[in-house]
Amino acid sequence: MRKVYILAGLLFLASCSHAEVATVNTEVVGTPETIVEQTVEVETEAEVETPAEEINDEVAALETAVEDLSKTATLDAAYTNPKGPVDMKVAYSLDSEWKIATIGVSATTYDGLGDFNTAIQILVGSTLEDAAEYKSGSSLTGYAFTQAVKSELN
Repeated sequence: MRKVYILAGLLFLASCSHAEVATVNTEVVGTPETIVEQTVEVETEAEVETPAEEINDEVAALETAVEDLSKTATLDAAYTNPKGPVDMKVAYSLDSEWKIATIGVSATTYDGLGDFNTAIQILVGSTLEDAAEYKSGSSLTGYAFTQAVKSELN
């Protein structure tokens, strides 16, 4: 009988531990002199992450990445032309396929960027690598633009 009390005490202490273990299908086999207990331990739901939860976590991470891509990034493409310094900024956003969704240039110190801004609209749907190779003749604006995009890639 003393063994039964010891066994009951051990079971009580085991149930007080921090690990959540469920005991299933416990049966006592044998005579009082040779008591053997068979126990099956099962991990609780809190300890097991199901594949569905893993997939949901991955989907959430991808959605966050797509949201980050859709935000507009701004590059500094300042240069100096014969009329003086130009503080050109290149603003662009990427779509979910890493292609340019929107692009534009602006400057507060120079008003002559309208034609260049119109010309670079052909880059919509292209990659940043394609934009870094954009050729616009001998324009200082085009050179400053491609240098800013190249610096973004590095």
